[in-house]
Amino acid sequence: MRLSTQKKITTTFAVTALITLASCSTTIVGSTDTSAPAKVDVSTTLPVGTIKELLTNIIQATRGLGDAVASGDNKTAQSRLGDVLANWQVLKPMLKDSSLDIAADIERMIGLVTTAVERKRPADADKALRYLPLIVTALDALQ
Repeated sequence: MRLSTQKKITTTFAVTALITLASCSTTIVGSTDTSAPAKVDVSTTLPVGTIKELLTNIIQATRGLGDAVASGDNKTAQSRLGDVLANWQVLKPMLKDSSLDIAADIERMIGLVTTAVERKRPADADKALRYLPLIVTALDALQ
């Protein structure tokens, strides 16, 4: 193959590539309005109970969460994460007011549950489920 023929092939290839890439643009169809709606009605009921009851609620919400994440059931995973976070929201100030020193341990487990759902890591949910009952057992000994 002569040098000029090779240059022609390379030039033709480069021009074809540029034309192809230029034709792959994004077209937006419909509204591009990204503003939030004026008013969103959301009603959330926070759980009530003792420290042990709230921890038990967290354990119940965590059961099967790893399977839901692994199977791609995002609706169930998000719902269970919401239950865990709602119970934690109520439990956290209760732990601060008590003499119990388990808030950091529980917060680590809540972090694992959150990571399991947000980063699609089912093993983190399973790990949290393994340790949360141990915290409840320790709670019985501390009270």
